[in-house]
Amino acid sequence: MDKKNRPLFYRGARALYNRRPRASHGGSPPFAKACRGGLPRLYNRQAFRYNERVREIADDRSFALVLGGGGTKGAYQIGAWRAFRELGLRFHAIVGASVGALNGALMAQGAYEAAIELWRTISIDRIVTVPRGLSHNPFASFAELNRVILRNHGLDTQPLRDLIRRSVDERLIRASGVDFGITTYELTDLKALSIFLEEIPHGLLADYLLASASFPAFRMAEIQGKRFADGGIFDNIPFRMARSRGYRRIIVVDISGLGVNRKPDVVGTETVYIKNSIEMGSIFELDQEFIRRFMELGYLDTMRIFARYEGIRYFIAPDPALFAELDRLIREPSAAPSLASLLRSAGAVSGDSLLHRLREHLPRDMREYRDISLPLLECAALTLDIERVRPYTLSELLAEIRAARDRVLSDGLPLEEQDLRSLLRPVRRALRTGDQSRSGLPRPPLAYDLAIERFASARKRAVARSALRALFPYLVAGRALLAILDRYLDSLPTAASGS
Repeated sequence: MDKKNRPLFYRGARALYNRRPRASHGGSPPFAKACRGGLPRLYNRQAFRYNERVREIADDRSFALVLGGGGTKGAYQIGAWRAFRELGLRFHAIVGASVGALNGALMAQGAYEAAIELWRTISIDRIVTVPRGLSHNPFASFAELNRVILRNHGLDTQPLRDLIRRSVDERLIRASGVDFGITTYELTDLKALSIFLEEIPHGLLADYLLASASFPAFRMAEIQGKRFADGGIFDNIPFRMARSRGYRRIIVVDISGLGVNRKPDVVGTETVYIKNSIEMGSIFELDQEFIRRFMELGYLDTMRIFARYEGIRYFIAPDPALFAELDRLIREPSAAPSLASLLRSAGAVSGDSLLHRLREHLPRDMREYRDISLPLLECAALTLDIERVRPYTLSELLAEIRAARDRVLSDGLPLEEQDLRSLLRPVRRALRTGDQSRSGLPRPPLAYDLAIERFASARKRAVARSALRALFPYLVAGRALLAILDRYLDSLPTAASGS
């Protein structure tokens, strides 16, 4: 077969075969000696000592853990760790990039309480030295930040180095038996480095962790005369590193960080992929309320993936009996007039069943959901801007819906068309780039939808409603459920209404 025209899979397989360790009559070549006992790590052509526990790990059904990079969004991974502990999951291997490497080191040594405390007290002066004259959070002003970086060759990370040395116990990690690895980028030789603990010289683990977390705005980390940059430059989600090591049961925790986010090749593996379900904050968001909420989101997302919660955008404890009752209320003939009225006002085409037409007014990520009751419930909660980053029982969520609905109906909202336009413009920008856990409006979207009904001009009503519902596509479905549930919500005891 002509070399040039060989299929890609053939050339790849041939290259793999040719790199296997070989014996020779004149003794083993140096590369073969380095690889004795296992295959070389192909992605950077360095040998590693084969881990005999790979077969055990395949037998005892435990996982390898892959932690992505993403600055202070790393709080999410600590929330996921809380869920792993409650679920009884164990990890024989942990690999991480950037902040994922730092969190992975804490997980490998089992320092859960220390990790919680570290994230609850994190501040800019525990990461970099803030030069005099610069604002308290230098990342808040890019103009100021660029001047400092150019003048000082990057922000001084001595505080982060000290924090790593205080928090990470290399002796405990080496004794844990966890196959721990990190990614970084070697600037001196312009090459990526994926390295496991056994290859890191004793006493230098903290230096390699700092190297993996050396964000481009930071002063470059230096180890034994070589300079390093953030591992996210090469591979921000080092799935391939775990897979090439021989692991096939893998949990990935992706925190939507910057960098090269390679799509994992999951074929032939059992992979659980956990990613933040709500976009919120930036990679250098240091507000403690953000840290707390993002950590909680990591816990809730993980528990929902492992079926401890139901929900699409909310986290609801399973309650089959009450969900069945909710579904019955939605399908009752007495609900039809309310639905028909709302769908006509929304411009729905007649002819199909009311529930089928209602599905067309659900957000795209909810339309194919098997049972319509859960999407409708969540649309009602979103319409009332009810907090998403917390767990609910179904009874609690219904009580929250009742309390929020009562506040909207009692307060009223005087609104003119020009006021709505000026409100929606910044909200549209915020929903694209900022915290998507809330509507961004001063009042719940339902309040504005009700206020539009009082516009004198029918044309202005139609234009305003179209703009509002384009931004909040759950409004029609949410109002439909509220209309159906009016009598049921009024029957709930007031004391159950929560906050």
